[in-house]
Amino acid sequence: MKRKTLFLLIVICACTSGLNAQLTSFESNGKYGFRDKNGKETVPARYDAVAGFQAGFARVALDSRIGYIDESGKEIVPPKYDDAGDFVPDVSITVVMLGDKIGFIDKTGKEVISPRYDDIKLFFREENYMCVVADNKHGVVDFSGKETVPPQYEVPLIFYEGLAEAKLNGKWGFIDKENKTVIPIKYDDANRFSEGLAAVESNGKWGFIDKTDKVIIPFRYEDAERFSEGYVAVEEKEKWGYIDKTGKVAVSFRYDGGDPFKGGLAVVHTGDWPDPVYGVVDTKGRLIVPLKYSYISNDFAGPEGLAAVESDDKWGFINRENKVVIPLKYEDARSFSEGLLAVKRDGKWGFIDPADRTVIGFKYDNAGSFSKGRAEVKLGERVFYIDKSGNEIRE
Repeated sequence: MKRKTLFLLIVICACTSGLNAQLTSFESNGKYGFRDKNGKETVPARYDAVAGFQAGFARVALDSRIGYIDESGKEIVPPKYDDAGDFVPDVSITVVMLGDKIGFIDKTGKEVISPRYDDIKLFFREENYMCVVADNKHGVVDFSGKETVPPQYEVPLIFYEGLAEAKLNGKWGFIDKENKTVIPIKYDDANRFSEGLAAVESNGKWGFIDKTDKVIIPFRYEDAERFSEGYVAVEEKEKWGYIDKTGKVAVSFRYDGGDPFKGGLAVVHTGDWPDPVYGVVDTKGRLIVPLKYSYISNDFAGPEGLAAVESDDKWGFINRENKVVIPLKYEDARSFSEGLLAVKRDGKWGFIDPADRTVIGFKYDNAGSFSKGRAEVKLGERVFYIDKSGNEIRE
């Protein structure tokens, strides 16, 4: 995050008016301040730029330095940082930057961690933590501002089922969020926990352990993925198959790769890039979709029950019985979302339903999937959102 701009000076009065019911920004002689809902000046126009209120606080800039005010207009942090982020709901801290170092302040303006990190690698809102970096070492800070794991590990720490793969001095193990070593750092490689088991490598072979470091499936495989729906793809004698949690073979070793099971089906392929061919197997090892497509998306478990397939540069959709529901006639396709699908025909994008009926005409130069009732589209140089009737959403 070398001088990445968290506070854009173009976010000024015109962009922030009305973002807060109590205070709105105004401009006077090139400076910015705030008025209350009655028009009374509560913050004099003395800042070079202001941002909208977020979670009760607004960033303000003066002489290329950034600080914060609260909704009463009180300056809780005078402009002193080189860069700063917004406060967000349900998170008590935000990021600030001094020089090229990152730290954190709370909503009283107190520096809970003085600027000393080089980067924030990952941010996990629902899990209440973020990964930080200092001197190329990785650690963890929670959203209260507590450094739960000091930067000491060689890889970012991502917690699954309560544990994260941790690499130290070239070896791998697992730690919890309080930096307790749960599984000794002794393995040559490791994959994350999934369904209670993790693939680990020792002396060139992969096996599976549980959270007590007990070996559940012996070290015999050349490579291994993560469990999904009780099955996992593993490699033996340069071919891939699937085993269950007892190590029993469910899908024989005859493929060059395989994706996780989803809804009882998994996409497999033979051949390598650039000419692999894809098919679909079930948990009994039966080839449900023959190895003939250049791409298959495993979306059979979705509401529409359809997966995108590609062959000879044309896209269509099949169901889990391998019936072609939407013919392979499109030049490109997204995934179904909220009952509609963006597809490309004759160089233009439009939207169809699961029965291949055109819902929104083919006129866009690009189109994304629907989310919360709207989709981003491009028409000429304009990028905007439309609703499910194709009407432009004006914000």
